[in-house]
Amino acid sequence: MLKKLWELILSLFEEKKTTEVKKDEQKEDVKKPENPKPEPVISTPQNPDWEWIADRIKLDELSKEKMSELEGLVKKIFQNKEKYISVYKKTKVPPELIAAIHYKESSFRFDRMLHNGEPLNIKSRIVPIGVGPFATWEEAAIDALKREGSDNIAKWTLAQCLAFAEKYNGKGYRKRGIYSNYVCGFTNFSSEKGGYPRDHVWDPEYKYNRFGVAAILFGIELFAEKYNVDIDTVIDDKEEKPNASNNEPIIEKPNDMTDITKFSSWMKIAEKELGQKEIVGAKDNPRVVEYHQVTSLKATDDETPWCASFVSWCFEKVDIKSTKSARAKSYAESSDFIKVDKPVYGCVCVYTREGGGHVHFYVKQDNSKIFGLGGNQSNAVNIAGYDKSRLLGYYWPKAKLDDYKKALAEKNA
Repeated sequence: MLKKLWELILSLFEEKKTTEVKKDEQKEDVKKPENPKPEPVISTPQNPDWEWIADRIKLDELSKEKMSELEGLVKKIFQNKEKYISVYKKTKVPPELIAAIHYKESSFRFDRMLHNGEPLNIKSRIVPIGVGPFATWEEAAIDALKREGSDNIAKWTLAQCLAFAEKYNGKGYRKRGIYSNYVCGFTNFSSEKGGYPRDHVWDPEYKYNRFGVAAILFGIELFAEKYNVDIDTVIDDKEEKPNASNNEPIIEKPNDMTDITKFSSWMKIAEKELGQKEIVGAKDNPRVVEYHQVTSLKATDDETPWCASFVSWCFEKVDIKSTKSARAKSYAESSDFIKVDKPVYGCVCVYTREGGGHVHFYVKQDNSKIFGLGGNQSNAVNIAGYDKSRLLGYYWPKAKLDDYKKALAEKNA
């Protein structure tokens, strides 16, 4: 009997001991993180975060009739692109943004001010009051953009374009609790009702039936290939930054990459450019400006996105026909470049994402990233890695297809 009682006491002691251990383990499991992550920034109509919006905004699903209307508007922009480019060269404002504002302010009329749609030959009677008259549409456009502070913007990204468009039109939508339809009309950030049918007159029931600036920018990208037009859109080419998980970009050719340019002569040119970078401030790196001169845009600064300009310059230096474009995706669209399945040193890598793209020359890869030699990678020419999930494809100059086959055979040997 005493033996059984002793066994019972021992069993209860062991159970208590086990329970205490489990409690101690639970305490350790609930340790608070030392550095809790900050809450993500959420944009609101009253305080829009255009960087946040730019990563999420997209064109609405349009009816057949509305898509046809958008195509018609974009065709007008393409027909007059030289006018928009001429103003860009004086202001650095992207030509497609100028075109979108032109549509919003005067339905593409060249006898009207870009400021507000009033006739060129009078002094403006509405905001901004008293400007004009102007001899030409270009003169008026330059004045309008500079009045809104275009000279103060160093980098034109999609987010910057949207913020500029909101400022240009006015921030009245903020106090109404909806995102600006001037900017966001017919996107996933637009509102079906609410707008300003005329200056300073708010109508909560107003049905906004015009495309916003963002929709026009997306339309330009959407129809550029169909009409074989290169207007060099900022939507396609933002400044590229390597993945946060990567090491610092490489500015020297790796030792294991020697003697492999015999099938890709343009890479001898590209390698010599490693280390070229933008100049901070008002000055521009003349070498980056030189890259731009082979493109149709012929930008005159080192702030205009230049990844595709660099690729085009390298090809032209060895007498290989480039796309002569500052658009990254031009290399995926050109009939002069063939899409290939397997990369070799010097292949053109084209990347895509919601609201952006990039292009550089293939160097190597690991399980998750492709490393390429390119321009505008953290504002410089270097070798940096990008997620494979963003890759649109590998491309090779059609005129040098035999060299690709030789390079692939040697790689596989």
